[in-house]
Amino acid sequence: MKNYIYKSGLALIVLAALTSCQKEEDRVFSETSTERVEQREIELQNHLLTAEHGWKLVYVTDGKRYGGFTYLLDFAGGRHVRMVSDFNEEGLIAETGEYQIKMRGTTSLIFSTRTKIHELSDPINSAYENGKGFNGEFQFGYYGKSEDGNEMYFKTPKQGTEAVFVKATKEDWDRFEEQYNMGFNMSLDTQPIFRVLEVNEGGNVVNYDLNYLPSVRFAKIDKGEMLNNQSSFGVGYTPDGVKLTKGIKVGEDIATDFIFDPNTSSFNYSANGNTASIKYSEAPINWNDSYKVTLKDSNTRLFFDAGDLAGASTNSPLFRKYLDKFKKDSKPGLSQIQIYFKQGAGNYATFAFNGASYRLNFNVQDDNDALKITDKRWTSNNVPADLKEFAEALFEDKLYFRVESFKIKYSNTLVTIMSNKQAIALANYDYNSSF
Repeated sequence: MKNYIYKSGLALIVLAALTSCQKEEDRVFSETSTERVEQREIELQNHLLTAEHGWKLVYVTDGKRYGGFTYLLDFAGGRHVRMVSDFNEEGLIAETGEYQIKMRGTTSLIFSTRTKIHELSDPINSAYENGKGFNGEFQFGYYGKSEDGNEMYFKTPKQGTEAVFVKATKEDWDRFEEQYNMGFNMSLDTQPIFRVLEVNEGGNVVNYDLNYLPSVRFAKIDKGEMLNNQSSFGVGYTPDGVKLTKGIKVGEDIATDFIFDPNTSSFNYSANGNTASIKYSEAPINWNDSYKVTLKDSNTRLFFDAGDLAGASTNSPLFRKYLDKFKKDSKPGLSQIQIYFKQGAGNYATFAFNGASYRLNFNVQDDNDALKITDKRWTSNNVPADLKEFAEALFEDKLYFRVESFKIKYSNTLVTIMSNKQAIALANYDYNSSF
């Protein structure tokens, strides 16, 4: 009986406290919490519709691994949204989806039907680890807008990524295809695979090897070098060039916007007598010596499997084009490449192509940072022309090697090989743990 009285008394105390809190809340706010949530949802809905040309979002899902992907979003009544994106070529075709505004921890904008923005969260589109996608999300918590109303501020619930919606312009829509095409200038098939970042501060010129990954729009200064305490940055495309998602310090200024020069195929920044340029280079300035493993009397073997590595972030656009080209007439195309160094039969590469296997023998020499390829010879005369073109382009002159820090599907180390003559780079498994 005493226990019952105690519990009843405790319940009355809790109820009184809650009532007191409610009264306190009523004294602070003129509306109930439910009314405030409803007003917040109405505010977001109404403001989405105020932009004559919709909104622009440069979505950086993870600033340490990805650059910026641009979306133009035109919201309409009836909870419909028309959008384009520069994620891929299909993104240029506007499509309409649905959105919702709901309370999910905070007032949230949710793209409720599959649209272009879902491509960044699709596990099929994985450039690093399998099944991770681009770490994108399609729910955005609303945290307010700028005083002039030209910006809205959001944050994603899982990654905590900040996202800013900026009022778009007619020019953004009119020049969006130009913006998408600018990406090709960052990875021209006719230019070498290597790039340098040249910084000129008051006449003092310093060059840095720049490893740019087009599929994730991210650049790293190779060999761990630092530019004013920064060794990497993301890239987003504009109709006139590229915009760094994290600017680099040049002189006393922060450089973000680099303009494309079609005469030199370079991207250039200039301010207050200082300049910076992203340029193509026929060879890296400083490189690693990982290639020396292939010169030892070891069992070095590199293995490319299209099923696992076709989407690797370090594969160059030209290599991806070859893979697509090979898959014609519903044939499997190039499914595997295996490269053997210093085996009993010498150095050679085998290509599994449309159900058959072809072998290319070659010799190698140490060429200071790279492996010089000599004496190439096929073991058969019936090599398909497309395959022969690709293989001889890859092994045309020199191969550079880079050991990667990420893994795909298996625990094997990944090694990217690059041709110095053609813009070909492809990721491989280190099959026998030589590197």
